[in-house]
Amino acid sequence: MTGLSLRLLGPMEVRVVDTVVTGLEGTKAGALLAYLAMAGDEAVPRGRLAALFWPDLGDTAARNNLRQTLYQLRRRLAVPALGDAHVLHLGRDAVRIDSDTALQVDALALHPPPSCCGVTPRSHACRAALGAMQAAVTGYRGPFLAGFSAEALPAPVLDWLVGWREAARETAAATLDRLVACLTGAGAPERAAEPVRAYLAAEPLDERAHRLLMGILLRAERFDEAIAQYDHLAGLLRRELDVDPAAETVALCERARARREQHRLAAEDAPENTLERRPVTAVGVHFRPGGDGDPEARAAHVAAASRAVKAIAGHYGGLAVHTHGGRMMIYFGVPAAKDATTLQAVRAAWRVAGESFEGGGVRVAVDARQLITDASPELPDPCGELSDAVLDLASRAPEGGCLVTDDVRTRIEPYFDLSVVESAPDASGLHRLVRDRQLMDRVSVDRWFGRLSPLVGREEELEALRGAWSSACEGGGGSVAVEAEPGLGKTRLAGALAGEVHAGGGVVLWLRSHPETRRQPLAPVTAALRGQLAAHAEGEPEPDWREEMRAFLAESPGLYADSEAAPAGAAGVASATRRRDRLIGRFMAVIRGIAARTPVLVVLEDLHWSDATTVILIRRLRREFAQGRVMLLITARPGTVYPWRQEDPVARVELGHLSPAAGERLIESLAPPQMPGGVRRRIRQLGNGVPLFIEELVRHYVATGEDGAVPATLQDLLAARLEALGPARGLARLAATLGRVFEREVLAAVSTLDGDELDDGLLHLSECGLIEPDVDEVAGRHRFRHPLIREAVYASQPDGERRAAHAAIAEVLAERFPGVGETDPGVMAHHLAESGQAGASLPWRIDAGYRMLARAAHREAEDHFNDALAVAEALPEGEERRDRLVNILLGLGLARLAREGNGSRDVHAILQRARGLHGSGSDPRRHFLVLWAEWQTSGSQSGFSEAQYLAGEMLRLADACDDRCMRIAGYNALISGHFSLGELETALECIEHIRALYRDEDHPRLMEMLGDNPAFSGLSFGPVILWHLGEPDRGLALADEMVGLAERADHLPGQAYALTARALLAQCRDDPEAVQADAERILAIANAQEYALWQRAGWALSGWVQARTGDAAGIDLIERTAGEIRQVAYSVSTTVYRLLLDALLRCDRLERAGEVLEQALADVEYLGNVRFLPELYAQRAEIAYRRDGDRHALAEDLALSEATAETQGAIMAVLAVHVRRVELDLPVVPGTDPRAGLAAVLERVPGRGDYGLLHRAEALAQGVEPARGYGAGR
Repeated sequence: MTGLSLRLLGPMEVRVVDTVVTGLEGTKAGALLAYLAMAGDEAVPRGRLAALFWPDLGDTAARNNLRQTLYQLRRRLAVPALGDAHVLHLGRDAVRIDSDTALQVDALALHPPPSCCGVTPRSHACRAALGAMQAAVTGYRGPFLAGFSAEALPAPVLDWLVGWREAARETAAATLDRLVACLTGAGAPERAAEPVRAYLAAEPLDERAHRLLMGILLRAERFDEAIAQYDHLAGLLRRELDVDPAAETVALCERARARREQHRLAAEDAPENTLERRPVTAVGVHFRPGGDGDPEARAAHVAAASRAVKAIAGHYGGLAVHTHGGRMMIYFGVPAAKDATTLQAVRAAWRVAGESFEGGGVRVAVDARQLITDASPELPDPCGELSDAVLDLASRAPEGGCLVTDDVRTRIEPYFDLSVVESAPDASGLHRLVRDRQLMDRVSVDRWFGRLSPLVGREEELEALRGAWSSACEGGGGSVAVEAEPGLGKTRLAGALAGEVHAGGGVVLWLRSHPETRRQPLAPVTAALRGQLAAHAEGEPEPDWREEMRAFLAESPGLYADSEAAPAGAAGVASATRRRDRLIGRFMAVIRGIAARTPVLVVLEDLHWSDATTVILIRRLRREFAQGRVMLLITARPGTVYPWRQEDPVARVELGHLSPAAGERLIESLAPPQMPGGVRRRIRQLGNGVPLFIEELVRHYVATGEDGAVPATLQDLLAARLEALGPARGLARLAATLGRVFEREVLAAVSTLDGDELDDGLLHLSECGLIEPDVDEVAGRHRFRHPLIREAVYASQPDGERRAAHAAIAEVLAERFPGVGETDPGVMAHHLAESGQAGASLPWRIDAGYRMLARAAHREAEDHFNDALAVAEALPEGEERRDRLVNILLGLGLARLAREGNGSRDVHAILQRARGLHGSGSDPRRHFLVLWAEWQTSGSQSGFSEAQYLAGEMLRLADACDDRCMRIAGYNALISGHFSLGELETALECIEHIRALYRDEDHPRLMEMLGDNPAFSGLSFGPVILWHLGEPDRGLALADEMVGLAERADHLPGQAYALTARALLAQCRDDPEAVQADAERILAIANAQEYALWQRAGWALSGWVQARTGDAAGIDLIERTAGEIRQVAYSVSTTVYRLLLDALLRCDRLERAGEVLEQALADVEYLGNVRFLPELYAQRAEIAYRRDGDRHALAEDLALSEATAETQGAIMAVLAVHVRRVELDLPVVPGTDPRAGLAAVLERVPGRGDYGLLHRAEALAQGVEPARGYGAGR
């Protein structure tokens, strides 16, 4: 299709296809083309065109001129790319743009602003409208057909042109007005600066547009730029029109001048403050006078530049300090925490970098840090670290350029174009400012709402939650996730529903997660159940489920529950999983009991801060109550990974920023009646639709009465409010050091204030909105209204003050509240570590780690052990350090092993190091545990030869200790190695040793000692070994015996071992129905208990069944398993590969089978598990024969398979080779009957049975000729 593009707004531009056509600008032919284009698809009569363009000629002459002009115009538009096509269709009676031409005309795309703009400035529709309006304004390049004069055009055409010109100008101006109004209402007027400037480039004499730009600059406190804009306008009007600006414009300029002076005076009015930590942004300026001329002239240039920089600093609210040699510093955030944002600092730096200084060039840099300062104007940076760093950066900046650090970049990136600095030395994390883009404002510190604030602007979201609750009340269950950034009201919305549920007779269990409880398993659950018990009114009948609550609390590992001290080392890990599952089961019983009487709402607040055990509980809750009178309501931040499969249904309610109308209603509900309208507008803009921001800004006005520059970020707001707290300022810091939730009793013990002073201080903090009574309403317990508020208060302390506070807290807890350290040693470890007593924190940290291990809280345990490891590494060399490290590394390895599987290289390295540090050790039992832990990963990481060495050492220690359970574990380790190395008879002997040693009563001790029952894992090799040795019936009997043993012990991992062994035996026997039955049971256990290894075992077996029964989709399932198993248990990857190869060959996917075979052989070579070689060689032979018809390679690999199998004693693999030789008539000796060899092998098979391979071998040996092909009758 032909393309014709016309730009008629501004100077005319014509483009046909990709060719620019010139010579039409300002001509009658150009006007004629524009007229036809503006008609669009309409065919214009020739008579009308002739009368319009040649009104002074008669009809015949006019038509003749039209014909000639059209002919010339058509020729000019006939570019080579068109070929025989034409842009114009010249009909006998009418003319139009050809219908096959894709016509684009900028003037036709200029539409009035959409009506939706300004109504919901955070909606997707409005964002699209804003983009369209900005494109329309910037696309207005000037008057319609600029450059076409009255001399070149007749009056009728001129009238048409002027009409379009006025319409286009009015449309562009109206769109600009709407765009600025909309962005101002959305709190982002600076984004409109760029389109206003674009419009002024097209209409430089539009005084109203100049005022718009001045207003934008004034609101952004860019006073110099607003005044400069006025000066530019005044000069333009005098030159072009000989008039002065309107009174309204003059008044706006005077306002800018007055505000600039107020800002300068405010920056100089700095009260003295004590030493504290402040967020400070610093601008370093390095002026380098040029040349080697007169020193007096150079000094004069430096002085002039310094004066100019100081003036700029004052305009932007910074504090300018001279150094020497043309260097200056500008500080934002000192001497007073006012509206001194990083954005203002960077704009000041950008302004300085863009200045032209006489006699030299300037280089600028910006950095931002927490600064210890007394806020003195004479010396704002006493240590000089920030100043030295930023001046060094400035010296490396290019002349006329400005560098910013990565931290600054993250704060100002929406406002500036930046480029990464790569060429300069030590330039990592540096960026250069390129352009001030004037983009939309954004909130820099996220917050959320307090519970007592009104809920506004969330009517639709609340209605959605009500609908979900109604469905749950009718037995439909369901889960809903409320997602939002901090400060947008997730908790407030959930609280509104909870209030309605409670009022309607339902039960609400609110699980509140905090950063401090991430290492306290089930702490949110414990707190919720305690609250329920406390809320029970006396005299009411007590339902049975309350007894389950008490049982849960008696066993729970939460902060307020009594618990036994966990044994040292790995002891206690054994029963962790069962204890955790018992607790979770009790919670499910509580929910079932409540739901039987009344509907239940379970709220999990802040999933992103939940401890791992609570997450497991929630996952099970979703699964068990997917249908029922239970609703789960979760609050989370966007991007939170939910702890269930992506395809599982969960309704999402996403909270955005409040609309301007809702923000206004929120301000109305909070603000005093006397708050001026200008302050309300300022709060609405700065609040940016974030409810917590709006609330905090209102509180700031109520506390200070300031109606000027309200702090632009919550961080700055908090800093300003802390300065006004007086005696309560130190109390707030001390409370923040205790944590987000703190007890008055502990605070009183640490604080130097007496009782009345303390209560007055807490009351003052509450009135200021920093703290509130704890939501669980426990007497004397308070909490900061938001964790980010607590973080800001905590961060305001100097390091010395913070360390002293932690030390005092640790001392008080140890002396007066010993129960805290006994139930949660992690609390003591935290305060000791933060006080600088890292060594003293170490035993507490290790104890906390093993407590978490004993509770199966593996993530929390890992965190504690990592912290402990960092401390222990710094201890001086010696026996204490070595013992500590062994204890820590052993716990860390076990924690990570449970989460990551024995395929993790990192886990293997950790456990190897523990063994190396421990050596043989003086305690053989502890050494046994070290060897046991390392052996778990050695097969996957070091190969089975190393694993066998470790197993031998373990058995030697077991004999030395004469310990039956240690012997069972040692034989289990030997079995795995012997099997993988193809030593089947020896492996079977070890299995018989375990059968002789093991008694049912050994199970509890094995679990206590090792966290596992190695008897089950050792026996699980037996069924497949017996198959390979030719005794399938005996193997099946052993598999059934194993399942019974594990079921009697109620040991789910043991059941998974036994079922997997039986399923693999069924796969060898070619019994897909039996494989599928056991695979389903394996998956049920794995999914319920989150066992990664058994989940993948179930997938692989299920996939094989699908492929065996003709469904190629099973291959994808095994492929997925093969990809993941290497990270979970690398040592069993070859088992999955053999299933995958069998499935691929059955589905005739030979190319992929060849690739998988090579990977499997590579794994065998790396791991040393040669047991699988006979089957892999046979499969390689099959691939070569079926893909390439290579009988020679087939014979060689079958011979290799047979020889390897004979070495291992794997008679069934030998039998499989001879079966294939008979099928393919491939005798070992040419001219002989391969059936004779098959019959001889059959005689050597000790067992019999109607199984696939045996049945087929007997049929072939007897002369029956069954169907040929891989897997037939196997």
